[in-house]
Amino acid sequence: APTNLTGTLTVKNRKTSTVNLSWTDNSNNETGFLIQRTNSDGTNVVNATVGPNITTFTQTVTSGVTYVYRVHAFSDTTQSGWSNTLRLP
Repeated sequence: APTNLTGTLTVKNRKTSTVNLSWTDNSNNETGFLIQRTNSDGTNVVNATVGPNITTFTQTVTSGVTYVYRVHAFSDTTQSGWSNTLRLP
């Protein structure tokens, strides 16, 4: 499973902010990583993917909303456990 999920949230204006995530890739055979985001109450699940060996992710989000992130590696046949969760802001 990926470890050391960290991130920052930078407010751009009253409506939008930018989230920058990074994590440690502990696998050597992944097809990619799934990044999962929810609101702080666990609703509104949003998934995004990046390719193998990529350990950063950036997205624009709504300012003033708390988000919870986690990441897992996947291949064609399996997936890892989830990383630690990260709450922003």
